[in-house]
Amino acid sequence: MVSLVDYVILVVRWFHILGAVGWGGTILLNYFVLGPFLRSLEPKDRISFLVKFLPRFVNFFVVFSLITISAGAMTALFKAGFDLGLAIRIPWGNSILAGAILSLVMVALAIGVALPASRRFLNTVRDGNFTPQDIVKPISRIQFVGKANLVLLFIVLFLMVFAVDFAFLL
Repeated sequence: MVSLVDYVILVVRWFHILGAVGWGGTILLNYFVLGPFLRSLEPKDRISFLVKFLPRFVNFFVVFSLITISAGAMTALFKAGFDLGLAIRIPWGNSILAGAILSLVMVALAIGVALPASRRFLNTVRDGNFTPQDIVKPISRIQFVGKANLVLLFIVLFLMVFAVDFAFLL
């Protein structure tokens, strides 16, 4: 018989999956679509686009990452029967724990490096009195975080697929 807890777990898992799709989508969109598109624009048009787009993009990234991590943590706790020691005793738990740690690194990079750099870029550009040299540093930091998060995303996806395979063995 299916209990209320099973339905709650199902809903939380869907939030985790949909959040991960949104989070991963923002990373992939940034690297494979926006990067090449922005490089094709003239500097003035590139800046104009970023001023309009960047605040919304950062908000989506933060919201999707927080949904993914919180729903993932809840799913893992339910799956482990609230036994946190399980994470270090079985391959499934180790994979989930490693993915969670890397996901937190991704969020820390985004919030600790990319977000302040985005704000610095936007404030510099909105002031209107800037040279191209003034925006090089914030843009390079944003690009670094984008590349790092892309690499970490693929590692996390590998770990999550690995965890799903082991979860069926429990």
